[in-house]
Amino acid sequence: MEKHSLDNFFARGRYFTSHEINQIVEITNAFFSQGLTSISREICSTLNWYQDSGRPKDVACREALRKLEGAGVLDLPIPRKSKSKNYNPLPSDVSFPSKSICAIDFTEIKFERVTDQLTKKMWNQLISDHHYLHTCKIVGRQIKYFATIHDQPIACFGWADAAWTLKARDQWIEWDQCQLAKNRHLIINNVRFLILPWVKIPNLASHLLSRCASIVSGHWLEGYGFRPVLLETFVDKSRFPGTCYRAANWIEIGSSAGYAKVGSFHHNSQGPKAIFVLPLRNDFRQILKGN
Repeated sequence: MEKHSLDNFFARGRYFTSHEINQIVEITNAFFSQGLTSISREICSTLNWYQDSGRPKDVACREALRKLEGAGVLDLPIPRKSKSKNYNPLPSDVSFPSKSICAIDFTEIKFERVTDQLTKKMWNQLISDHHYLHTCKIVGRQIKYFATIHDQPIACFGWADAAWTLKARDQWIEWDQCQLAKNRHLIINNVRFLILPWVKIPNLASHLLSRCASIVSGHWLEGYGFRPVLLETFVDKSRFPGTCYRAANWIEIGSSAGYAKVGSFHHNSQGPKAIFVLPLRNDFRQILKGN
C-alpha cells in the first residue's frame, strides 16, 4: 500500500522533522521482523531520545509510531502477546470478607500507599478481578492506594500522568501546544477507582473521591517534586452516570474521542467517555498556561 509523507510531526512533546520521519520509516522497515521493541530501541538510539535517567523513551516512541501508522506513514508489526494475562495468585494468608460490608464509620477510613510487592500484587489482582476494564498496568509516574477500614481494603485508587492531548480538556483550559507540552505534568489522571464489590455503603464513593483528592497532591510532591494543580478522569457513561464525581465537586467538561490505551498504544476501539476534572487551586488555569 502506498504510504503518505509528512513534512513535520508532533508527538509526546517533540517535533520531528521530515528527515527524522524518514529515518523512523527506514528503521521500522529494517527492523520490522524483529518486532516493536527492536524498532523502538533503534529509533531512540538514532534520534538520541532518552529520559533524564538515560533510559530510552520507549513508551513515547511507541505512541509516536502508532500515530504515524494511523496517519498512513508506515506499517507496524502486530504486537506480540504476552505469555499469560494472569497475575500470580495472592498468598494463602490473604483473604477477603465472606459477606457484604454494609456500614462503617467514615472517620475510621485510612488511605494506604501501595508500595511493597505484596500490596502491589493485591492491588493488581483486585483490579484484574473486579474492575470492568480488568487491566491495571500503569506506565510512568503513578501512585496507588488502598482505602481501608480496620486494615481491611474497601477500595482501590490509581493515579498517573494525564492524557497527552485531550481536545475537550485542552479547549477548556485554553492553552496552546507549547503550554501543554511544558505543563501537562501538572495534571494527573484518576486512572482507576474501584469500590470492592462486597462493600455496599451509600455515599461512600464521593467521600472516598474527596478524601483521596485531598491527599494525592502531597504524595505526588513527595514522590516527584511538584504538586499537580488539576485532576482529571474518564467515566464510561454507558456503565456509570458519574454521580459520585459530581457529588465530590468534579466538573464534567466534555467527551473523549474514544481512544483506548492497550499496552503502549492507543486504539480507537471504544466509545467516547465523559471527561471530569477537579481543580486543586483557584489559579490552576494561569499556572497551566504559564501566566
